[in-house]
Amino acid sequence: QVKVENMDEQHRDFIVAQPQPSSAAISTIAVTSGEGLTEAFYSIGTTIVVPGGETMNPSVQELLQAVESAPSDKVIMLPNNPNILLAAGQVSALTRKKVEVVPTKTIPQGIAALLVLNHDVDLEANSAAMKKALSTVRSGEVTTAVRSMELNGLSVKKGQAIAFLDGRLVIADGNMPQVILDLLAMMDVEEGELITIYYGADTESAEAEQIAESVQRKYPSQEVELVAGGQPYYNYIVSVE
Repeated sequence: QVKVENMDEQHRDFIVAQPQPSSAAISTIAVTSGEGLTEAFYSIGTTIVVPGGETMNPSVQELLQAVESAPSDKVIMLPNNPNILLAAGQVSALTRKKVEVVPTKTIPQGIAALLVLNHDVDLEANSAAMKKALSTVRSGEVTTAVRSMELNGLSVKKGQAIAFLDGRLVIADGNMPQVILDLLAMMDVEEGELITIYYGADTESAEAEQIAESVQRKYPSQEVELVAGGQPYYNYIVSVE
C-alpha cells in the first residue's frame, strides 16, 4: 500500500514528540524550492527556508540575510545542493553569529539531518549528529534531458529521462517509470526501510501514483511514500533510508 501524504502528516509524531520552541537556542536554515518541499521543511522544524536549488543558487548575501534574521545566535545551515556549499561556507566570516554548515547535497539529506535536530544539546553536537545522519540516506534525481550530450560514458538524447545517483549521471532512457525502477535497483533498497518519492511541479499526480505503485510491487517489504514536492527542474527526487 503506497502512502500518499504531505510531510505535515508524515512527521506529525516527530513534531509532537519534539516541538520546536519559538525561542529555540538553535535556528535552522534550509535551501529548497517548490511549495511542497518548502512546507515539508517547515513542518519538521526549519526556522527559515531560503528559495533556491538547481539552476537558482542563492547568493552569499541572501544566505547572510537569512542568518541575520534568524531568531537565535546559533544557526545550522543546510544547503541541500552541492552548488550552494561554497556560498554557505562563506557566511560565517560575515556575521557575529555562530554558523555551522552541514554539507547536505540533496533534499533527502536535508530532511534526514533535520530529523535528528535536538534542542537539548549544543550547536556542535547537533552539527555532528546531522553530519552522521547524511550517510543513512541515498538520493536520486530524475529529470528530462534538455539537449543531447555525452556524459559519464552515457549517450543522452534530448527528451530522454535521465537519472542521477548521489550527483552522478547513471541512466538515460526514454521511459520515465523504468528509469526510476532502474535507479532504485542501484540504491541498495533492500538495506533500507523507507522509499520516498517527491514529484515535481511539472509532473502529473496520476503518473506519480502509478510509478509509486509499481515501486511498491517491486519492493513489497519496504514502505513507499509519495510526496507532492512541487520542485522545479527534477520530475522526481527519490530517497532510500
